Amino acid sequence: MKVAKFFLTILTVLPLACLLNSCTDDDDRVPVSSLPDKTETFIARYYPNTAVQSVDKLPDGAYSVNLYNSASITFDSNDVWTEVDGNGSVLGTMLLYDQLPAKLYSYLESGGYTQNVFAISRNSKQYSVTLLSTMLYYDRESGEISSNTFLPGSENG
Repeated sequence: MKVAKFFLTILTVLPLACLLNSCTDDDDRVPVSSLPDKTETFIARYYPNTAVQSVDKLPDGAYSVNLYNSASITFDSNDVWTEVDGNGSVLGTMLLYDQLPAKLYSYLESGGYTQNVFAISRNSKQYSVTLLSTMLYYDRESGEISSNTFLPGSENG
């Protein structure tokens, strides 16, 4: 009886495990060697001596790159970064200085925030900077900087 119950359990669990395994997004994984030169140069400059953990090709032609024990970076289909997330660690000052508009970097520097930036992102309209409990926004058209303070872990943060 115990043997029959064991095989019944196996027959029930095995198809479920196979189904769950097929739901992973490993099909979107691409080899590190397939990264464009511009993307590799960005990673080598701002994250030297940090290995790439995984690369996912997104449906729109963009890449999502995860570094071992470090940042996650999204590059658009033109190999330009759109998001850099330190995953709980602060981003490097050289990255901020090189990649943010001068006015936004000066704002961060004058406020003593350059060592407190956890993520940055950009799109055609604005740059966003994530600090511990504040989001900064830089409007690309007007050059205006605005902020939104939130409590960590809250819905709007």
